[in-house]
Amino acid sequence: MCEASLCDDHLKVHSKSSEHILMCQKKADVIKENIITIFKDIRRHLDLLEKKLSCELSSQEEKVLLSVTNLIEQLETKEKELSMEIRHAEEMCNMTDPIALLKDGRFSLNEMETLDEELDLPSVEDFDEGLVAATLYKGLADVVSGVRRRYDVVADSDIVLDVNTAANNLDISQDLKLASYSVTQNDRPDTPERFQSHQVLSSRSISTGQHYWEVETEETGDFRLGVAYADTDRIGIPSLFRCNDKSWSLRSSNSQYRIYYNNVTTLLPHKPTSQQLAAYLDFEAGKLSFYELSDPIRHLHTIKTTFNDVVHPGFLIYNNCWLRILH
Repeated sequence: MCEASLCDDHLKVHSKSSEHILMCQKKADVIKENIITIFKDIRRHLDLLEKKLSCELSSQEEKVLLSVTNLIEQLETKEKELSMEIRHAEEMCNMTDPIALLKDGRFSLNEMETLDEELDLPSVEDFDEGLVAATLYKGLADVVSGVRRRYDVVADSDIVLDVNTAANNLDISQDLKLASYSVTQNDRPDTPERFQSHQVLSSRSISTGQHYWEVETEETGDFRLGVAYADTDRIGIPSLFRCNDKSWSLRSSNSQYRIYYNNVTTLLPHKPTSQQLAAYLDFEAGKLSFYELSDPIRHLHTIKTTFNDVVHPGFLIYNNCWLRILH
């Protein structure tokens, strides 16, 4: 019985393992097919954009060349007129009657002298490079936006800092993208939303979907990047993005990365090599991933949890450090 039971358990484990492998392979196949489709679509849109830019340049070139052609035709007409004037002048020079020469008013030396002044060739600056650049930038942005929509990832360009939550020892830039540690205290009003020290939330609330944002920081600074519930404590030790179960964060300090949640610290093996980081949040799946935007991009850690309420991107900045949300 024992051997039979062990055999059955072995078969169950083997069957479960096989099913898991099959699911992984299917998942990988779906992702590969999706990537192939995405890149086909990217190439198609890039080809269309290249043709659009080529047509725009050809149109501008045609306008400039047409302007030059019209000018050449005007000069040829002027040349014929001047040739006739020259012949007439020669005839006048052969005349012996000076009175008749003075009465003839068709010959104008001033007209000949001003010919060069009328030669107004179009400048190479007439090419509208700004229009070309704008078309290129807009086209590439549309391609990227299309990819993001296809992959159901929202690149949150609207993530800005909420001054109403910013601690008074943090300076916040006018564009609400930069937070930096301040030696002197700001005099913002003491409200229930405001953190007592070091921290600030984004005004962007996330309750569904997949989201992605990037930050840039001080090279040797001490900061934390993560998400937190809106009702996270604002005062004392429990408010810090480490000492509660309402926030999840990545910390960079002393050339090390750490993951913080509910007083539990996980030291990561990676050493910081870039000043730019990214966060990817899949709300329904309960996944918060952190990446270092080095070359190549490096996955640092993925937190797996369950989000039971709306979360906000949150940031903690310690002494002499700054953090900027990238567009």
